[in-house]
Amino acid sequence: MKPLTKLCILTSLCWVLLAAVTTAQATELPILTGEHWTESTVAQKRAFLFGMATMLEAEQEAQGENPSQEVIENSLVPTLVKGLDEYTIVTAMEAIDAYYGQNSDQLKRPVIEVIWFELALPNVTAK
Repeated sequence: MKPLTKLCILTSLCWVLLAAVTTAQATELPILTGEHWTESTVAQKRAFLFGMATMLEAEQEAQGENPSQEVIENSLVPTLVKGLDEYTIVTAMEAIDAYYGQNSDQLKRPVIEVIWFELALPNVTAK
C-alpha cells in the first residue's frame, strides 16, 4: 500500500473515531442533583436558574405567540412558564433549598425534577 493511501486511511479513521467520541460525549449531558445543589454557592445556584430561565425564554420565543396545540402538548415550556410564574430567581432558589433541606434522603433527585414536580406542576394543576 502506498504511503499516501495509508495516510488517507489513517486520517479517515481518525475522523470517524473523533466523530464517534464527540457524538457519545454530546449525548451524555450532566444532570444536576441535590448533591450538587446543596454544595453549590449562591452564585452558582443563581447562574443555573438564570440559564434555565434563558433557555425557557428562548424556547418560548421560538414557539411563537400562538404555538400549535401539538407544540403545547409536547413541550415542557408552557407548564414551566405558567407554573414558575410566581417565582423569582431568589424565591425559586429558596424553594429548592427548602425542598432538599426537608428531604435530605432525596439528594440524588435531579434539580430539574424538583423544579417540575415540586414548583411548577402544583401551580399549574391548582389553577
